[in-house]
Amino acid sequence: MTRLLIFATILLSIISYVSAQYVDTLNTPAGPVMQGAKVAVSWTLLAGVDPTGKFGDLSATDMATKNVIDIDPTVPIAPKSYLWEVKVPPGSYALGFNDGSGVKQSGEVVVKAPAAPAGGAPPAG
Repeated sequence: MTRLLIFATILLSIISYVSAQYVDTLNTPAGPVMQGAKVAVSWTLLAGVDPTGKFGDLSATDMATKNVIDIDPTVPIAPKSYLWEVKVPPGSYALGFNDGSGVKQSGEVVVKAPAAPAGGAPPAG
């Protein structure tokens, strides 16, 4: 019985270490944002945590189709910000950041196509 209790204690310690929570809130970038733009994405940390050397997975969920688009699976958590090069199609999205304990989601982020050049496209030839 004692060995089982020790094993259970060690197992729970490993599980809590592996799934440690660092991120409190994922902030919503001001928008709308344009395809091709570089947009700062930021988050706040839980009090008293040290995420040095830890990484999270940043994604975008299309609010119409619910498709998840991976942005970067190796975002350092400690800097509390990431420069996102917007490559998703135009539409409405919720950004997600998984710190290993589950996904924190932003509010709605509207992505727009870049404006066409003035006068339209130049003639061919």
